[in-house]
Amino acid sequence: MKVLITHANGFMGSHLIDLLITKTNTKIYGLFSPRTPTLKNFKHLKNLSSKVTLREASCLNSRALQQAVKEIKPDIIYHFERFTRPGHAWDKPKDAYDLNVSGTQNLLASLGGNNKIRVIIESSASIYGNVSQADLPLKETSPFYLSEVSGPYEWSVAAQEAVIRKFIFEQKLNIIVGRSFNIEGPRRRTGFATSDFAYQIAMLEFLKDKKSTIKVGNLAARRDWTDVRDAVKAYYLLSHKGKSGEVYNVGSGVIKSINDVLTTLLSYSNITNYQITQDPKLGRPVDIPMLQADDSKLKSTTGWKPTIAFGQMMEDILEDWRERVKIAEYD
Repeated sequence: MKVLITHANGFMGSHLIDLLITKTNTKIYGLFSPRTPTLKNFKHLKNLSSKVTLREASCLNSRALQQAVKEIKPDIIYHFERFTRPGHAWDKPKDAYDLNVSGTQNLLASLGGNNKIRVIIESSASIYGNVSQADLPLKETSPFYLSEVSGPYEWSVAAQEAVIRKFIFEQKLNIIVGRSFNIEGPRRRTGFATSDFAYQIAMLEFLKDKKSTIKVGNLAARRDWTDVRDAVKAYYLLSHKGKSGEVYNVGSGVIKSINDVLTTLLSYSNITNYQITQDPKLGRPVDIPMLQADDSKLKSTTGWKPTIAFGQMMEDILEDWRERVKIAEYD
């Protein structure tokens, strides 16, 4: 079986490769884009070079993408090349649209109508929008609460799924969509609250600063947290057991606030004299207050269940950043 992964040097792609190399009779091909480098993931893939065939191709380059699909002839494609930072989309809305919409369209067009290729596409739970407590937990059929004040990231995800539905309807492509809730874990780049907190804490430990300041954004937002190592198992199972044309929530149902993330990371740290400072630059004009998955459809279809607890995930993230700080391996 031939498997092709877009953005193989990314967070999800690199962890999926870790899983796939344990599977027999699987030939792994990875596309990587230098537009979004993650030093640790590039090094990780280099160490796996004997098990993974890599080639440079972004989904924004339709010609290179089409050539890759034509030459590799994959049985399964995992599409992970996407804009994933909602806060940054306010400053770079075109980048969010290009990657999430145009990139997905380019990928699906490169198939040339071949519905024998199974395509697993990562979407985002941000598509549900500004939900209330009464809406939780969210089912795949829950309404989208998007409006004129919703962020460009949320709208780019909605447009991405609209493009996907168009290809499913018009070309009968074999597509499964996973709506990822907050997926975190080791090897995440900066620009996400978990990594930003862990990086700052690890740096303060390393420098042994007596006056420690940790910069934060909105700590009140509540999210559904899943470890990346569990999440890629969900996507793998969907590729084999999911129903074509269906959408599946990929989340654990464990809802905690951003403040819970910070306090849990600090509980694994040895710094004691620190000050938490609100940084306006880390906030968003509009932030979704809460998200929580109803993952019953995923579980009943695939038998998936999360195995890594929230606390373990946070401890592993911090330990990962301790190692990266020691060798100055930043993104």
